[in-house]
Amino acid sequence: MEDINMMKGSFVKAAQMLSLYGEHFLPSEVRDFISQLQSQGHYLDWEQMSPLIHQDIQNKLEISESPLAAASIGQVHRARYCDKEVVLKIQYRGIRDAIDLDLKLLKFLISSLKVLPKKINLDPIYQEIRENLIMEMDYKRELSVQQKFKELLDEPGIYVPEVYPEISDNMVLASEFCQGTLLSSQQVRKLDQEIKNSIAIRIFKLFFYELFHFNLIQTDAHPGNYLYDKDKDRLVIIDFGSVRGFDEQAINHYQRMIKSFYHGSKDDFLQVFHEMIEMNKSEVEINEDELWEYCFFITKPIRENNFDWASTEHANKVFELAQRTLKNSKVKTPPNQFLFIDRKVVGLFFLMKTLDAKFNAREIVGEFLD
Repeated sequence: MEDINMMKGSFVKAAQMLSLYGEHFLPSEVRDFISQLQSQGHYLDWEQMSPLIHQDIQNKLEISESPLAAASIGQVHRARYCDKEVVLKIQYRGIRDAIDLDLKLLKFLISSLKVLPKKINLDPIYQEIRENLIMEMDYKRELSVQQKFKELLDEPGIYVPEVYPEISDNMVLASEFCQGTLLSSQQVRKLDQEIKNSIAIRIFKLFFYELFHFNLIQTDAHPGNYLYDKDKDRLVIIDFGSVRGFDEQAINHYQRMIKSFYHGSKDDFLQVFHEMIEMNKSEVEINEDELWEYCFFITKPIRENNFDWASTEHANKVFELAQRTLKNSKVKTPPNQFLFIDRKVVGLFFLMKTLDAKFNAREIVGEFLD
């Protein structure tokens, strides 16, 4: 069982990242395969987890041996510390050593499926994924990022839990325990639509704070990374492993691209697009009219006063346009600079759809652009 968990960890993470556009580009069999891997929650017995926690830390805690959750690279347990309720994210042994093997397996899987052009060079993408995986396994970094996020974020209705450096190390991350229901839970889907809209607005605004003010972007907008506390009416962010900062030029390009979509300016979009391709030294031949039509359509929500995110018509049209654009393109070296911001945007769309959200996205985006 331990070997299953070790292999599953970074392989699933890598597959998740590579399938950013899987909703549009990859066959349903591949999407289903990745989805099944993510949903398999294998727990390790406490006898296997306990040795991973330094004895000095264990001496300060009363730890529940029953896990709260199993993530792809670790397991979560509840504990008491100085009369406080905390959660411990405990990293599986050997998970870092499996990264290169898992990436090789992923490359083999993608190659075997023959869903991408033969000449495409995904090495820059795989390297970006590898660096991100290593980053996500650095619990000391995650702790400092969570602290930074808590300092920066001052938005009512969104909460960042406290962290406890004195009972954390390379293998364990200790954080404040917060009540709430995971957004991935069916219970959230049963909430009143007004509440779901309110949750969606907070998540949506948070992305623009990250992009326009923080330059710290939580790139994994998975519903399992958020809790909703109904009693306190607050959204709780519970994972900061995939938070990334970007260089000033890259952030500026992405901001300008969003402005071009918001104002419907094809000329501005193409100017930024060419700058990004040049900056990334990417080799891309693409029909720019088709690319603009695709990008303009997929960003329709930020130009509408009351967009219905649950619209199946929009999702189907996005798929159709994406397939056409990819078919008529020649991409030898795809741009990798924005892989993880795109990951966040795709995740946002999924979250909005999950919540059946309906709100004025144009007004929110306009506030940040102004």
